[in-house]
Amino acid sequence: MVIDIATLDICDSISRVLADVQRFGWKLTEIAAVASPASRAELKLAVSAPAHVELVHIRDRLARHPSIVDVQARLVASDSGPGSSSALNIDLC
Repeated sequence: MVIDIATLDICDSISRVLADVQRFGWKLTEIAAVASPASRAELKLAVSAPAHVELVHIRDRLARHPSIVDVQARLVASDSGPGSSSALNIDLC
């Protein structure tokens, strides 16, 4: 699963999201963060989550963090088998 996050506070969001990754037992395989001069930052995480975790639940888990303004989560082919894909785009503003 790949999770793209837009945030207003990169340090706050990184610490909170990584705590969630650990708390929920997901395996973090990649993380990237880019800060922009416009007071916004982008995070990208690649995680291995249990098959029963639905994309819509990603929103519920991450939306509670006050500095996160947008979440996009998608399954990659290796998450759900050949030829399958799914995506969820949620604007929290």
